[in-house]
Amino acid sequence: IVSCIFFVMVILINLSVLIGTQLWLDKWGADNSSDSPDRRSNQYWIMSYFGWVVAGALTLGGAIGLSMVFMALRGARFLHAAMLRPLVRAPMSFFDVTSSGKIVNRFSHDINSVDLELPLQFTNMLFITTMAMSIFVFAINATRWVIVIMVPLIFAYHWLGGFFLVSSRELKRLDFAARSPMYAHFGETLAGLVTIRAFSDTDRLAVQATALLDRSQTTSYLTNMTNRWLQIMVDQLSTIILGFVCLMAVIQRDNSSAGNFGIILSQIGVLTDVMSRMFSTACMIQTSIVSVERVREYANLTPEARDVIPDSKTDDAWPQNGAIELKDYSVRYREGLDLVLKDINVTIQPGERVGIVGRTGAGKSS
Repeated sequence: IVSCIFFVMVILINLSVLIGTQLWLDKWGADNSSDSPDRRSNQYWIMSYFGWVVAGALTLGGAIGLSMVFMALRGARFLHAAMLRPLVRAPMSFFDVTSSGKIVNRFSHDINSVDLELPLQFTNMLFITTMAMSIFVFAINATRWVIVIMVPLIFAYHWLGGFFLVSSRELKRLDFAARSPMYAHFGETLAGLVTIRAFSDTDRLAVQATALLDRSQTTSYLTNMTNRWLQIMVDQLSTIILGFVCLMAVIQRDNSSAGNFGIILSQIGVLTDVMSRMFSTACMIQTSIVSVERVREYANLTPEARDVIPDSKTDDAWPQNGAIELKDYSVRYREGLDLVLKDINVTIQPGERVGIVGRTGAGKSS
C-alpha cells in the first residue's frame, strides 16, 4: 500500500512538472518580447528550462522504478507461485485432457505478460493520461471556447475507444488460442525427433509447423489493421481540435496571450500520437489482463488429496506382511466418465505372484 501511495504521488509530481515546464516556456517567450530593462539573460532561461526537464526525467524514472522493482516484481512472483503450486498437485485427469502446449503457453507467454508487459503498459497509460490532461488544460487556458468543442469530442473519443477496445480484445483472445497448437506441435516434434528422423518424416512435420505458424499470425494481421483504422480516426479528431484552436487564435488575437496559443498549437500536434497511444495502451492492458485470468484459472485447479492425512497415520512397522485386499474397488479416469473398474473384490496373499492381463485402458495400472 505504501508503494502504491508513493507511486501515485510521483505521478502527480510528474504532471505538475510537465505543466510547469510549459508555463515556464510561456514566461520565457513573454520575457523575450518585452522591452523591460529587468529582462533575464538567455543563459538563465536555458538553465532553468534544463532544470525543469531534468526534474521531469527524474520523476519519470522514479515512477518506472517503483512500478517495476517493487510492485510488478512482487505481483509477478505471487501469481507465478499461485499457478505453480496447484499445477504440480493437479490430478492425472487434468494432464489427460490438457496438452503440453497449453501449459507451456501459460508459463511462457502469459507469465511474460504478467512480469513485463502489464506493469510497463500500466505505467505508460498513467503518463500518457497526464500528458493528455496537460494538453487539454493548456487549450482551455488559451481560450475558454475550447470547452464548447470538448463536450462532443469527449463523446466521440468514448465511442471510438469502446468500439476499438472490444474488437482488439477479442482479436487478442484469438491470438492466445492460436498459439497453443503451435507450442504443442513444437514440443511433440522435439520429443519424437529421433523417430521422425528414422522414418524420414521431417518434411511433413515442417509443413505442419509452417501451417500452424501461419494460422497464429493471421490474428496479428487483423490487429495491425484495427490499429491503422484507429490512427486514421484519431487523426481526424485531432485535426478538428487543431482547426478550432487556430480559428480562436485568429479571432482572439488582441485579447489572448500569443505564448499560450503557441504552446497549445505545438502540443496539439502531439495530441494525435498521445490519443492513439492511449487507446492502444488501454487495449493492451485489457488484453494483458486476459493473461492474469488465464494464470488464475490454473491457480484455482482442484488438487489431489493431501500428502499427509492426519486421521490415517499408519504404524511405524507397516506393512507387517505383503497381503493386499481390495473390497468393492471402482475407479474411473476422471469425473463424468464411465467406471473402468467396477466393484472389484480380490485378496492377494503374501508371497504370491500375480499377473494382470487386459487391453489398453482396461485399468491394469490401477
